[in-house]
Amino acid sequence: MSLEATVVERAYEPNSKGELIHSSTARFIVAVGGMGSGKSRCIIEELVQSGLDYRGYKMAVYRKTMPSLRDSTLHEYRQYCPSGIGEYKERLEQYRFHSDDVDKYSFINFRGLDDPNKAKSTNYHTIVMEEADEFTFEDFTHLNARIRADGAAGPLRIILCLNPVDEDHWIYKP
Repeated sequence: MSLEATVVERAYEPNSKGELIHSSTARFIVAVGGMGSGKSRCIIEELVQSGLDYRGYKMAVYRKTMPSLRDSTLHEYRQYCPSGIGEYKERLEQYRFHSDDVDKYSFINFRGLDDPNKAKSTNYHTIVMEEADEFTFEDFTHLNARIRADGAAGPLRIILCLNPVDEDHWIYKP
């Protein structure tokens, strides 16, 4: 019997806010910080770890439009999602984790939400809303309804990632 292992070295040390995110069991997580504060890297690391911890874990990263996602966030994900444990599928706009079971692999889809109907019939364990202040409350409600995947252990959650905004924004409303 032969065992094969992949060792992936990761140079990541979360800050105190990152530690809170990594240890959270909340349904809703809000990551607020200025440009360069490490919030996107923290969320990337959280998704990578979830994909490794929970076989068949379904995740999606949304931005209001796909062009804005391609021009910004997607570059970071492609930089920090390790090639030793998965690969980016350009045609699918998906990072797929390697798995010995072709029917039970974890993945991260990258999507735009310029039309909320595009998210119909999708089911995820975790959704990240990048630049969440660009979304409407209706967009949030629509995506929150997509958090209902089954078949894998792990948290069901939505993560809002944004720069500081006015406290009158819907994100701060109870």
